Amino acid sequence: MRTRAKRLTALTVLAVCAGATAPAAAPAAGFGLRACPDEMLYGLPDQPKPTADPRCGTLSVPLARDAAGAAVGRRRLRLALKLLRPRSGPARETIVVLAGGPGQDATPLLYSAAEQLGAATLRGRQLVAIDQRGTGRDALSCPSLETIRSEAQLDAGIGACARRLGDARRSYASADSVADLEALRVALGVARVTLYGTSYGTKVALDYAARHPERVERLVLDSVVPQTVDPFQLSTLAATAPMLRELCGRACPFTRDAGEDLTALVRRLRADGPLPARWYDRRGRAHTLAITPERVLGLLLAGDLNPFERAPLPAALRSAAAGDGAPLAQLLGPDVFKDGDGGPSDDDALFVATRCLDGAAPWPAGTPLAQRRAATESALAALPAEALAPFDAATLRADGGLALCRAWPEEPLPQSAAPLPDVPALLLSGTADLRTPTADAIAVARLLPRARLVTAPGVGHSVLSWDALRTGCTTRALRAFLTGGTVRDCPPARADRNTLAVRPFVPARLAALPAERAGLPPRVARTVAGLEATYGDLDWMRGLTLIASLGTDIDDPRQPKLGWGGLRGGGARQRGEYTVSSFDISDYTVVAGLRVNGRSAAIDSDDLDLRYRLRVGGAAAAHGVVTITPRRIRGRLGGRRIDLPNRASTTFAVPAAVTAGAARAAATAGEGAGGGF
Repeated sequence: MRTRAKRLTALTVLAVCAGATAPAAAPAAGFGLRACPDEMLYGLPDQPKPTADPRCGTLSVPLARDAAGAAVGRRRLRLALKLLRPRSGPARETIVVLAGGPGQDATPLLYSAAEQLGAATLRGRQLVAIDQRGTGRDALSCPSLETIRSEAQLDAGIGACARRLGDARRSYASADSVADLEALRVALGVARVTLYGTSYGTKVALDYAARHPERVERLVLDSVVPQTVDPFQLSTLAATAPMLRELCGRACPFTRDAGEDLTALVRRLRADGPLPARWYDRRGRAHTLAITPERVLGLLLAGDLNPFERAPLPAALRSAAAGDGAPLAQLLGPDVFKDGDGGPSDDDALFVATRCLDGAAPWPAGTPLAQRRAATESALAALPAEALAPFDAATLRADGGLALCRAWPEEPLPQSAAPLPDVPALLLSGTADLRTPTADAIAVARLLPRARLVTAPGVGHSVLSWDALRTGCTTRALRAFLTGGTVRDCPPARADRNTLAVRPFVPARLAALPAERAGLPPRVARTVAGLEATYGDLDWMRGLTLIASLGTDIDDPRQPKLGWGGLRGGGARQRGEYTVSSFDISDYTVVAGLRVNGRSAAIDSDDLDLRYRLRVGGAAAAHGVVTITPRRIRGRLGGRRIDLPNRASTTFAVPAAVTAGAARAAATAGEGAGGGF
């Protein structure tokens, strides 16, 4: 189902609350503040603490409240919080960092948020991160969700989850998180708040603003989710082809229109059925999968959170439209980067509960459970085909997102229709964001009298996280907005400023590569071109593998070895532990007719650029031994000495991918593959 890709993982959320002009009151004694233990940020060391006195504690809130906000029953939840005080003097403002998705702990993100806001912005302010209800020590759990592997299993798994949670399931709507946020504001002694949300967090911010308009100072909304959720996510579907066209720009000589390639592929899959394809794991074992429109849509969405996965898409879609599914299969394979397809994460139950309480249903209010399937089909049939283009009703039906809440006992709660307050509001949107497209941000901006919309060209979901790797213009806009400076637009996209570029088109067979190179015999020239394509694939897949490993301790000998499969055969496996540079390359094949075997090693001490020592074979190749670095290809092929520039597309920029900045971006952006909510 599209709302969760391999698992129902939540998206990171930040919500920031600033105090009134008077100094903030001292934290209430009920927080039980104490020294914080050293922690890890999703497998990575926390950034240097921006304060000498971090403190940890909890906020006690009722599980259930009545319409007036009074506690119902005696059960309470303890929400973990983390506090960073100013370096000196009292705090004149309080900034609260919340995580949502819903379902991600916020407290591990505090130091990253502090660095993002910057020392000047935080001067005289304190930061508080609080975990959302249903996460942390009070996390919801539904083992039945582990059994869901297809739309056919959805009703049983979701229904069992609802029964396991019992009556408590009604207490995990966004409205409950809004009430918790208000309880925190009161406990902190803050008169008004500034809300700063990302993705689902923008919905919480908007809901809070509608519920407590007199308590809102201003709004910062990154990757905007409207208050009312569209169950069909039409804005997402409409944004797919334009995203591909923007991604290409003038850098895709292999196609005239990447958006039309997507349309052609969907049409081909509908006419001819799923496209069978093979992908290979790091041991070189072949696996088969069927490429379908819904899997293509899921892959497009996955690039929202990892732009490095999106760069190969135009060429891969072009290949698939022509009948070659290998490039897409290499990205779609469920075990490309690690063994197994892990079960659902700890936040799955919270995601389902909140989505089913908040999300708009594709059936009329009051529809009995037994009639929801038919009602959904009627609503889907009523949509014009152009509203779903370049996909179709069958894509949404097979995707499973429309059926997510079909077996949930409660109807979605009515969402607020109250006007939003007349306060300053900064909206940030990535033009390549499919989960929360810029069209949604524009629609919300129209509801805010003093909205300022800043778009980041070429940036996907969680703008502030990924734009830090590009121009950083939205970070500057955020700091200017919070400190009273001038908020400036982002500059137009420029290829020479991008962290990554579009991956090149690679034909299926060596014979299709150029046969002319520096006066070499055709067979040798084609082999050199094939080696450049092979090097590009090795370099790119290594980078994707390193990003996939950011949440694990690669020095732990119990962890599976890093590795990946070749585009058309073979694989690469980590040699020993404690390395990200030494790999065994076995029968690695990118173009049919050429394969390589050998090893990689670091060129320098930072393990970023690699040297590959490879034996070259294959039925169509000039055999020999070569050494390939990012700059040169040297060795002997077909009896000829080779010393040529490496013209491979080495635009992955591994240094950027493995720096602390990229690590924080990956952790902050999360892993979900669904719509903005």
